[in-house]
Amino acid sequence: MSHSDKSPFVSTCLILSCTLEQFREIHGNEAPEWTTDTLSKHALTNIIPRHRLGLRAVQTHYHLDELLSAMLEYAPHTLGRRYVAVSLFIADIEGGDIVFKIADAWMHDLFLPILEMYKPSENPYDELMNGDQSPTITGVVNRTLIRQQLSKREQDRCAISRAFDRYRVIELINEGRLQDIPQGVPQFRMKITPIIPPLLIECHGFAADSGLWDMFLSWTQIDTDKVVRSVNTPRNAIYLSGVEDDSVRRFDLYLDETADPDSPNKYSVQMARAGLALSNGLKTTDVEFRSAAESGV
Repeated sequence: MSHSDKSPFVSTCLILSCTLEQFREIHGNEAPEWTTDTLSKHALTNIIPRHRLGLRAVQTHYHLDELLSAMLEYAPHTLGRRYVAVSLFIADIEGGDIVFKIADAWMHDLFLPILEMYKPSENPYDELMNGDQSPTITGVVNRTLIRQQLSKREQDRCAISRAFDRYRVIELINEGRLQDIPQGVPQFRMKITPIIPPLLIECHGFAADSGLWDMFLSWTQIDTDKVVRSVNTPRNAIYLSGVEDDSVRRFDLYLDETADPDSPNKYSVQMARAGLALSNGLKTTDVEFRSAAESGV
């Protein structure tokens, strides 16, 4: 299997007890009754509801039925949505506990490992030391440089809450520039929050086949070459306050694409659970990231 294949399906086929050729035959079928919308609707209205009680009975720690629905409704790419819909269609035909097995595999082999990678203790950017350089499989990471670039891009503010960087406040005080400190704005220590966890590349890169990597590529359809080039750069990071960083790592906060075609860098910030709020007290807000042309980063 080549990791350049964006839809390897290999690990998924092993769980579904079907051959790669059988999976691709259905996945590539463009007949009207096999469209992605048709297969997804069938999964959402038929397969998942029919297996809901069983999914919850065999796995009480997580609502696997909700996981399956979310993977269809919030797939990062249309082909990722098709990947999930075809997998559930085949699993349902196979019968037995195959639907549970594929749902359980997505939870334990894909999402939980990635969630673990987002924990602060696993974040290679968490401990910032001036001039610190860390060797990685994909190169050498200069954390100080990345922090400086992100601070410049976001103008010393949290990209979401717009709180001001406490370290920058100290610098301005030491420079005698009190007039440059924003008034009435919360001050927090800023963190470098990765979008794609670097450990996904470092631990499951291209040295060996990985079920996690197979499923990740199949669902996201991410350009692997671009990920490798960007994983340890500002392109793969957001400048956030400690509060927002923690919310992202706990998957309590997410960014919805705006419907405004004239603002491709604008997102709607949403909290995933009722009762949660951003560091500025808001439950939701809009954020527009500065382009490279605007920020120089």
